[in-house]
Amino acid sequence: MPALTVDEMLSLSLSISGWMSNEELVWLYDQAKSLHSGQRWIEMGVWRGRSFVAVAGGLPDGAHLTAIDHWLGSPLERAHSHSEAKLPGRVVLREFCDVLVRVNEMR
Repeated sequence: MPALTVDEMLSLSLSISGWMSNEELVWLYDQAKSLHSGQRWIEMGVWRGRSFVAVAGGLPDGAHLTAIDHWLGSPLERAHSHSEAKLPGRVVLREFCDVLVRVNEMR
């Protein structure tokens, strides 16, 4: 059974700045639901965590989720769309940590 309903997942995911559409988030959620206890999902490039929430919300009990990111963005992204990555104190990493807390509270 998934940790969150699709509506709970969408509510939390859409509260996080990001580019994924509702349809893409629901697709990730559905894919995560297909895992079995003991299986692992690895997400590379979680940034603020919008897609991470979709996966975490769909994972059944006993499945594992690993997030990998350096939260710095690429040089091109730092110059343009991810300029907040240049801010001191790893602002985006702190935002992702807040998302982790919210996901754990809902699970």
